[in-house]
Amino acid sequence: MAANLMKRLRHMEFPDCTREALQQLIAIFNQDSLPGQPNSSEALALEICQEFILFKTKGKPQKTLPPIEELQLLQMLCTCFNEAQQKSKYQLFIAIFGPRADNYSSALLTKLVSMALSISCSSVLDCVAIWAQERSCGKRPVQQLTLRLVEDYCLLFIEPSVVFHKLPSISPLFVCNFITSVTMLYPLHDTRSIPPIGLLQHVTDWINTDCTLCCESVRQARIHNNYSSPIPGLTAWCVRGTIITKYLQNMASQPTSDNKIQTIELEKALKLTGLLSKLHLGLLQSLQFCQTNINNMSQYLITVMNMLDIIHSLITVCRNCGVKPEDECLHNSLERFSQVIQVSAVSGCLGVETGKLREFQSIVFNSFPHNRLLQMVLAFLSGGQQPNRITQQPPFRP
Repeated sequence: MAANLMKRLRHMEFPDCTREALQQLIAIFNQDSLPGQPNSSEALALEICQEFILFKTKGKPQKTLPPIEELQLLQMLCTCFNEAQQKSKYQLFIAIFGPRADNYSSALLTKLVSMALSISCSSVLDCVAIWAQERSCGKRPVQQLTLRLVEDYCLLFIEPSVVFHKLPSISPLFVCNFITSVTMLYPLHDTRSIPPIGLLQHVTDWINTDCTLCCESVRQARIHNNYSSPIPGLTAWCVRGTIITKYLQNMASQPTSDNKIQTIELEKALKLTGLLSKLHLGLLQSLQFCQTNINNMSQYLITVMNMLDIIHSLITVCRNCGVKPEDECLHNSLERFSQVIQVSAVSGCLGVETGKLREFQSIVFNSFPHNRLLQMVLAFLSGGQQPNRITQQPPFRP
């Protein structure tokens, strides 16, 4: 039966062969195995994908589709994912893009995601989101895809992307994992790793508009067995950002022969400062949401190990930016960090390991000036108590 199917497909021309191949794939993944051919369905599906979707045939050079035909292929793929049963969508996705991530399939995946974004195809975006968290949002294939999307939707045009603006309503899981990935792509630990203004604007708007996004991946962990959390990366942006943006402001204020460039750099630094302040507020609101609206996986949104990574990097940033113990930007940074830790603990989003907590406390006590709020929060954590919300604290002003 499999041999007859392959023979029939080989006698068809594009796009008919690919359209029929996709229908056959849907049928294959809707059942455990082909009738009369037990355990052969997976091998047949991979063979169909290689020959009629990726156009790779053993012993022959890679076939490259003309742009018009490639566009037809992308449209057929989106239609196929929409029509497939929920249980088989990701199986189909992995059959096409999972086994061997070469340059051609990676490029095709990037174009497919762009197509899915433009036509609001949530089926494709949800599959890509699961693919990203299973491989880890920091791995090279995911980072390459992330970079291309940032280039296309945040750097290519000056105005904010309408496509990106509505993305949370199309695939919140994709947005959650995308944010996790961009915080790794642009870690904001020096002036060379600052996220583009357009990207930071989108992330800030997403987080402040929908406080459920940050926990979307963790909420589905029981289904997919893997998860990602953007909370550590966003916390690092907010904490390190106060130091980096102040450094940028100081550099932009230095005398220079080009006043125009100086003005542009100063405006950029001020805009970054404002966005990070707004992002910090959205981050705290997102953590508060988790207190009553998420399963017991919430403790994995941020851990003491994440806090250790952030505090170590903050030491390096302070050293590189020439920060002094009495500088206001350092105390602002510690205040932000304290607030995230406090709200995380109250909301049940902080995974605590006693040994790591002691290590964190030691670093804070020995490497940073006294900060009242941070000392209070750590005292509560080490005493096995949950800190109360400290509503008397004035709002953070960068």
